[in-house]
This record gives sequence, C-alpha cells and structure tokens, in this order.
Amino acid sequence: MEMEAANILKLPEGCISEILSLTSPRDACRSSAISSGFKSAVDSDAVWHRFLPSDYLEILARSDSPVVYSTKKQLYFLLCHSLVLLDGGKLRFMLDKKSGKKCYMLPSRELTIAWKDNEAYWKWPSIPGSRFTEVAVLRSVCWLDIRGKIETRMLSPMTTYAAYLVYKLAPNAHDCIGPVKTSVRFLGDEVEPEGTVVYLKEQVNRQDIFLRRRRVRREPVSRLPHERTDGWLEIELGEFFSDCGEDGKVEISSAISSGFKSAADSDAVWQRFLPSDYLGIFARSDSPVVYSTKKQLYFLLCDSLVLLDGGKLVNSVTSSQISSLSRTLSEGKFSNLSAKLFV
Repeated sequence: MEMEAANILKLPEGCISEILSLTSPRDACRSSAISSGFKSAVDSDAVWHRFLPSDYLEILARSDSPVVYSTKKQLYFLLCHSLVLLDGGKLRFMLDKKSGKKCYMLPSRELTIAWKDNEAYWKWPSIPGSRFTEVAVLRSVCWLDIRGKIETRMLSPMTTYAAYLVYKLAPNAHDCIGPVKTSVRFLGDEVEPEGTVVYLKEQVNRQDIFLRRRRVRREPVSRLPHERTDGWLEIELGEFFSDCGEDGKVEISSAISSGFKSAADSDAVWQRFLPSDYLGIFARSDSPVVYSTKKQLYFLLCDSLVLLDGGKLVNSVTSSQISSLSRTLSEGKFSNLSAKLFV
C-alpha cells in the first residue's frame, strides 16, 4: 500500500486532486491517512468543489444569514453539521456527511395539516430546542392528517431518499395516537402506494404489532420511533428514488384514523352523550329498542320517535342534546382521545 501511495504521489498535485474528486468525501478523507503527501491534494478546493451540490451558490443565496467560509472543504463540513435556514424560515438545508447528498427539513407551518388553523385543535408556540421559530402542538382531535410536499428539482438526482417525521410527545399523550398509516408517492402517479404502518409511541406492545400483522393479510411492515441526539423523536415514513429530474413533486403523508376511530366509536364515548336515565326511558317503551352499540343507539334516538307509556308520550334525543354533542366535538372534548404532539 505504501509503495502504491508513493507511486501516486509522483503525479502532479492537480492530477491527484482530480482523482480524489471522483471518489467520495469519506474516501477522500481516508486517503489523507494513507500518506501525509495526500493532505495538500485532499484539502484543495478542486476536490471539495466536486463534492458540493452543483447549485450550492444558489442555495447559499437563499440563506437567511450569511454562510462564512474560507475553503470549499470548510464549507462542506459546515453544511454537514448545521441546518441552514432558507427562504425566510420556510426550509432548512444540510448535506449528508458521507455522500454529500442534499437533505431538507420542512417546518410544520409548511405542511398541510388538517384543521391546523383551528385553535380548538392546534396551537403554535415557540419551544426551546426546536429548529424553527414555532411548532404545531396538537391539543385534541379525532382525525390526524399531515402531508408535506417537495419538488424533485431541489433534491440530489438518482438518489434514494427517506422521509422522516420529527416530533415530541407530551407525558400525557394517549396510546390511541397510533398506529399511523403513512405513504410516500410522486404526485401524478396513478397507482397508490401500499404504505407503511408506524407507531408514534416507543412503549408499544410488540406482541400487538405481531398480532396485527398476522390478523390482517399483507399488512405493511410496522416501524417504531427512536430518540435523536437532540431529544426529539424520529420515525421513518417511507422512501423514494429521486429520478424525475426537475418536473416531479413528492408527497409524504401520514394519517391516524384507526386508533382514533376505534376510540371515537367506543361505548365509553357515546355513553356520555346519552341521557343519564336512558335505560329507564327504554323500560317505558311500547316496543323493544334494538341496538348493538351506544353510538348506534344515539343516532337511532335522533332519527326516530320512541313511543312510551302505551302511546301517551313520544321521546327522542332533544335538539339541545344534539347541540351539546356538536359543541363537544367542535371543542375537541374527547377526554379519551386527548394527545399532545409537537411537529
């Protein structure tokens, strides 16, 4: 190895730099450990210019604050170790240290979130440790739908990307915030992706995951989150291959339905919406009131008049009770569904 390195060092430094620039950032750094004679070539701007994205000057021009550097190598590692804020806080940019591929982080304000402007469901405070000026905090909701989009022209070409959700859970976050069905697709594709099932809580019963996958045939693979070095949680939503040139757009979506729906349909919820004396009322009914769930019973009483006391009285769920239910829903007062999620 030393003899091979000695032979290469006989080449002009410009040739060595050109050879190294055709490798990778990792290989270039490793080569300096083979021989001290490589160091000058490895540190040259000619090498690190090739490792930077071809549009790096355009990206730096969009930075919210000046990016100061003296060499291309210094710039490369600066972009690897810090997320540069772009476009007035609408985007953060960094490079993957090993490959030099472009990476982006979208703030929650740039995501499409169901009911995100409704203060009953979401609030937007500043939280210490966040990479953006504000975060979305979920108060309470019976459906969670989050979608993000990015144009392929912004990405490194011919590269496999993975999309992640970065978030925090409050200590009182309820277990029913999972599972989450996620998908990654190119807009315009006619075929819907199969998607992936993920769990936002770390302390999930792995046996439950196994049973779920066995019970539903061809259930997508389940994933669990892991904690990042900054204390936030991170979970992969899916991956895609960027080969659409400058004309494509990728959509990343995640939706919680099954966990909330099962809770929202539960007897415990609809029991609270029924009159406290509904069993006493049924005992006075002229004919049996047949139902299988409390939710079914509630709407049965809304849609039909029940004859009581031998035809002397007609009963239904009153409009005030319906109004009370609507108000309860609009205010997000599902005590069994409350969840805190910072995006």
